[in-house]
Amino acid sequence: VLDIYPELGALLSSFVSHLDDEKMRELNARVDIGPDGIFLNGDEEDARDVARSFLTEIGLINAISAPNSADAEADTGADNGTVEEVDGEE
Repeated sequence: VLDIYPELGALLSSFVSHLDDEKMRELNARVDIGPDGIFLNGDEEDARDVARSFLTEIGLINAISAPNSADAEADTGADNGTVEEVDGEE
């Protein structure tokens, strides 16, 4: 992929430097467990929303231009919890 899109190298490096084990556990827990600490109890966050908040937090996307999960579902027809669209562009 980097051979085809070498500009991704710097982006991925800045992204990966923020993803240590503790941050990954935190992000996964927001999706799988939620704040109550009970697995699949209904207060879990959508994976797209968690990814968007993380990318906004580290400055890779602008919070204003990033669609929320409902917008992404409407744009892509997806409802599978994957991050398909981060910056509102296809």
